[in-house]
Amino acid sequence: MRIAHFVPFAPGRCGMYETARDMIKAERLCGHEVEMVDVGIDGKRQIGAVDDRAGCRIEARDYSAVAGFDLYVINCNVPEKFWNESTTPAVQIMHGRPASSFRLQQQKKQPVYDIHARRAADPRLRRFISLWPEHLPFWRAIIPNGKLVSTSAPPVDRDLYAPQGDMAPISVDGRFNILIADLWRDDSDPYFLLNGLIELARQRQDFVLHLYACSSPLGPWAHLINALRRAHVLGTLYGMTKDIAKVYRAVDVTLTGNRIATRIMRESLACGTPIIAPNGATQSVAAFAADDPVAIATAVSSVIDWWPELKDGCRIKARDASAAFDLGVIGKELDAFYREALQ
Repeated sequence: MRIAHFVPFAPGRCGMYETARDMIKAERLCGHEVEMVDVGIDGKRQIGAVDDRAGCRIEARDYSAVAGFDLYVINCNVPEKFWNESTTPAVQIMHGRPASSFRLQQQKKQPVYDIHARRAADPRLRRFISLWPEHLPFWRAIIPNGKLVSTSAPPVDRDLYAPQGDMAPISVDGRFNILIADLWRDDSDPYFLLNGLIELARQRQDFVLHLYACSSPLGPWAHLINALRRAHVLGTLYGMTKDIAKVYRAVDVTLTGNRIATRIMRESLACGTPIIAPNGATQSVAAFAADDPVAIATAVSSVIDWWPELKDGCRIKARDASAAFDLGVIGKELDAFYREALQ
């Protein structure tokens, strides 16, 4: 097949782009011809720009370059004029978390639910593909069962995210290095995690936190960060980074408040860095009640205690666990969905 993905071209800066890139590589492994059309960010497009990481060359194409392709894969909005003038069948990738999408419309920021419901009635949109099976019960409220499917897991490029490679110069010798890199979103942020580490710092200071994906201005986050700084457990404080694989490799564990396999989780595991996550999350080396700082402190403390003896085995298990997100597996599932859509 000739397949075109529509997504903003933003290497290292956008989770949606990174996941679409993984899907493109997976689809090419199945023998398809796959291109990426840059829909732009805030009206700015980068036609001709190239992302050539880990043996997957992607060039940002214009809409005209994919006229006559067999299938369009819609990752975000496409211009209405282009859509109306084309006749190519399409599938929609359900990237956003359902609750987050619902809140965006509730807060009058973006009518995501209205858009999905309208597209569900369009006969050209043959399938709505979730990358998380956990989301299917929510999406069924607006997507007909005949159109709604899910892969077994979201993808990650295990060549790009691997234990071997450069490390960021952030690790503090003699201390347990923790990474928090979750984005500060309306429906999910590291508020409880930071409070949990502040609680832990009252008991012990043999760890250090490296906090990434910080947003400016800090606002009330400054109070939590200053509390960590006063306890002498704050390491690197950083915003967005384009090469986060170096950061995963430099730390002992990644601490996250997510249960589902977000990019943070699957990238970390692929780099051989174990995760500590809430109860219900898979592949974590310790779990905790998501909104309980004391439980978070207890979970992290337990890992610090046994880490010197078991760390090597945990890193191997983390890498092995990332096989669930392997491009070869996900590519075959997408291939089957695409063929069904075209039938």
